[in-house]
Amino acid sequence: MEKFLVIKDTTRVIRRFNLRGRTLEFKLKPVPQGVEPLGWVKGALEQVIDRVVGGVEPNDKIGFTFCSKSFNRGEGYD
Repeated sequence: MEKFLVIKDTTRVIRRFNLRGRTLEFKLKPVPQGVEPLGWVKGALEQVIDRVVGGVEPNDKIGFTFCSKSFNRGEGYD
Protein backbone atom coordinates (compact mmCIF):
# COMPACT_ATOMS: atom_id res chain seq x y z
CA MET A 1 0.00 0.00 0.00
CA GLU A 2 1.40 3.38 -1.02
CA LYS A 3 2.08 5.81 1.78
CA PHE A 4 1.56 8.84 -0.46
CA LEU A 5 -1.02 10.33 -2.81
CA VAL A 6 -0.01 11.60 -6.25
CA ILE A 7 -1.36 15.10 -6.77
CA LYS A 8 0.20 15.74 -10.17
CA ASP A 9 2.61 13.82 -12.44
CA THR A 10 3.76 15.79 -15.49
CA THR A 11 6.49 15.37 -18.08
CA ARG A 12 7.87 18.00 -20.44
CA VAL A 13 10.51 17.99 -23.16
CA ILE A 14 13.30 20.56 -23.05
CA ARG A 15 14.49 20.65 -26.66
CA ARG A 16 17.45 22.96 -26.05
CA PHE A 17 19.13 20.32 -23.89
CA ASN A 18 17.52 17.27 -25.52
CA LEU A 19 16.10 16.03 -22.25
CA ARG A 20 12.83 15.25 -20.57
CA GLY A 21 11.82 16.78 -17.25
CA ARG A 22 9.33 15.25 -14.87
CA THR A 23 7.50 16.76 -11.93
CA LEU A 24 5.85 14.53 -9.38
CA GLU A 25 3.77 16.39 -6.82
CA PHE A 26 2.70 14.17 -3.94
CA LYS A 27 1.33 14.31 -0.43
CA LEU A 28 2.26 11.91 2.33
CA LYS A 29 -0.64 10.14 3.97
CA PRO A 30 -1.01 10.55 7.75
CA VAL A 31 1.22 8.37 9.88
CA PRO A 32 -0.91 5.64 11.47
CA GLN A 33 -1.13 5.57 15.25
CA GLY A 34 1.25 3.18 16.95
CA VAL A 35 3.80 3.39 14.12
CA GLU A 36 7.27 4.92 14.54
CA PRO A 37 6.97 8.21 12.54
CA LEU A 38 10.54 8.56 11.23
CA GLY A 39 10.66 4.99 9.96
CA TRP A 40 7.26 5.40 8.34
CA VAL A 41 8.29 8.63 6.56
CA LYS A 42 11.54 6.98 5.42
CA GLY A 43 9.51 4.12 3.94
CA ALA A 44 7.18 6.60 2.23
CA LEU A 45 10.10 8.44 0.63
CA GLU A 46 11.58 5.12 -0.51
CA GLN A 47 8.25 4.38 -2.24
CA VAL A 48 8.35 7.79 -3.97
CA ILE A 49 11.91 7.18 -5.15
CA ASP A 50 10.96 3.71 -6.44
CA ARG A 51 8.13 5.27 -8.44
CA VAL A 52 10.40 7.96 -9.91
CA VAL A 53 13.27 5.67 -10.91
CA GLY A 54 11.02 2.93 -12.30
CA GLY A 55 11.30 2.88 -16.07
CA VAL A 56 14.46 4.97 -16.42
CA GLU A 57 17.57 3.83 -18.23
CA PRO A 58 20.75 3.00 -16.29
CA ASN A 59 22.61 5.96 -17.83
CA ASP A 60 19.85 8.52 -17.09
CA LYS A 61 20.56 11.28 -14.59
CA ILE A 62 17.97 11.98 -11.93
CA GLY A 63 17.73 14.90 -9.53
CA PHE A 64 15.34 15.60 -6.69
CA THR A 65 14.03 18.85 -5.26
CA PHE A 66 11.66 18.64 -2.32
CA CYS A 67 9.21 21.42 -1.52
CA SER A 68 6.63 21.82 1.20
CA LYS A 69 3.66 24.05 0.47
CA SER A 70 2.26 23.90 3.98
CA PHE A 71 4.90 25.44 6.22
CA ASN A 72 3.57 28.06 8.63
CA ARG A 73 5.69 30.75 6.94
CA GLY A 74 4.95 29.78 3.33
CA GLU A 75 6.54 27.35 0.92
CA GLY A 76 9.87 25.75 1.74
CA TYR A 77 12.45 24.05 -0.47
CA ASP A 78 15.29 21.67 0.23
